[in-house]
Amino acid sequence: MSTQPPLDGLPPTVAAEDIAAIYQPFAKGLTRCAVVVDTRNMHGQARRVFGRGLRPSAHGIRLALREYGFDAVEVYAGVATKTMATSPSDRVRAAVEDNKRYAVELAREDAVVLAGHLAERGGEMEEKQVDVLLALKVADLADRARQLSAPFECIVVLSEDMDLMPSYEFGNQRGVPVYAAAFDTIHTRDDQRKWLILDEVSLRRICPPPAHIALGAPMRSLIARIATTPAPVQAPVWKVETWNHAKREIILSNSKGITGILKERRNSIRVNERHFLYATGIEMEPKSRRFPLLTLGRSRPQHHHFEGVDFGHVLYWVEPTRAKIRIEDSQETATITASPGQLLPGQRIAVFREATGDRTATYYVGPLEESPPTDGWPLPETIGVVTITGDEHRSKVWRCAVDGLDTPVLVPKEHLKHATVGDRLRVALAGQFPTGEPLGQPLTCCLPHGRGEESDKLGAGT
Repeated sequence: MSTQPPLDGLPPTVAAEDIAAIYQPFAKGLTRCAVVVDTRNMHGQARRVFGRGLRPSAHGIRLALREYGFDAVEVYAGVATKTMATSPSDRVRAAVEDNKRYAVELAREDAVVLAGHLAERGGEMEEKQVDVLLALKVADLADRARQLSAPFECIVVLSEDMDLMPSYEFGNQRGVPVYAAAFDTIHTRDDQRKWLILDEVSLRRICPPPAHIALGAPMRSLIARIATTPAPVQAPVWKVETWNHAKREIILSNSKGITGILKERRNSIRVNERHFLYATGIEMEPKSRRFPLLTLGRSRPQHHHFEGVDFGHVLYWVEPTRAKIRIEDSQETATITASPGQLLPGQRIAVFREATGDRTATYYVGPLEESPPTDGWPLPETIGVVTITGDEHRSKVWRCAVDGLDTPVLVPKEHLKHATVGDRLRVALAGQFPTGEPLGQPLTCCLPHGRGEESDKLGAGT
C-alpha cells in the first residue's frame, strides 16, 4: 500500500486512498457555468500537445471542467457546417460533410451548435463567421447570467484566440466572470482576469483520442526511447494515413499511434497501405514546433541516437508551461515548453536541438525516466487545489494550503495579479522551494468557491 509523508494533524503514515477521502476540494458543490467552445481552435491545441488534431466532445468538456470546480450546464460549440462557395472544391465539400457529422455527434451530447462557414483561400481552409458567433454567444450568456432565472453563474470559453477577449470584458463589465481555458498563453495576457490552463489529462478528456492510443506523456516517452536506443533488427510496420505531393511527404502511423514522415516521391499511394520502415530521425510538428514526429527510412540507421537529439535534466519550472533544463554533454541551459505536472527537477529527458538563425532552439521530446518524489507533497497526483493563506518571501510567492489537508505549498505570484488571500487555485507540482516546502505552478487564477447545484448531464456511473 502506497503511503505519503507525515502531515500536520494526520497520522505519520497515511494511505493514498485515505488521502483521497480527506482531499475533496469541491465538497461544497460545483459552480454552474455555460461553456462556449471553439472546436477548430481546440483541435489545433490538441495537435500541439499530442501531435495529432482531436475534436472536443461535450461529454469530455463536462468531465474535464469538474476537476476545476465547474458544472457545465450548457455547452455551445462553433462548427463550420456550411460554405458560401457556389462550387466548392472536393476538399471543402468533404470537410463540410465531415463537420456536419461532427455537429450531429455534439447535438447528441446535448450541445448547441453555432454553425459557421468553411472557405478555402490559397489552398488553406479557414472558418468564417465562427468567431463572431462565439463572441455574440458570450455576450448573450453574460446578459442571461444577470437574470435570476439563468441556470449558471459564469462562463467558460475553450479557446486560445485573442479575438474573443472583447466579449470577456463585456461579461466582466456586467459582473459575470468569464474564464478563458486553453493549454497555454492565456495566463500571460495582462487583460485576462480569469483563466484556466488545461493540463494534459484535462485536454485528453476534452479531446478524447482513439481508445488504443496512449497520447501525451506516454507517447513522448516511446518517441524518446526510440530516438535514443539502437534501431530494431527487423523494420516495424507503418500504415499510410495521408500524403502531401507538393512536399513529397507520406504520413504514416504505427500500431502505437506514433506519427512518422517518409520523404519519397511516389506515383501511386494508397491509404492504409503497409510499409516496413525504420525510424531514422526527429522532426518537430511543422505548425507549432511543439510535438516530435519521427522521420522514416527504408535502411536501418547506424547510430544509437538520432542526429540533433540530446539528453537533458530538468532544473526548475520558469512558469506554468515552461521549464529550465541543463544539456547533459555541453552543460548549457535552455528553456523548453512542456505540459504542467509532467516533469520534476532532476528528471532525465530527451530533447531535440536545431539551429534557427544565430541561435539553437531546444524542443522537448519526452521523459527517459520516472519523475522523482517530492517531500511534503501529500497527493498521489501532481495536480491539486490549494487555498491562498498569506504572503511569503518578500511577496514573490503566495503561501497556500492543500484543501482539506492544510499542507503548505508555495506558489509564484507572477501570473496571479488578481489573486488575494482566500482565493483558491489549481496548481501543478513543480518541485521544492529552498526552504523545503513543495512548490506549485498555478494552473488557474482565482477559482470559484462553489455554490451551484450539479447537473445530471453526465448520467449515472460517470
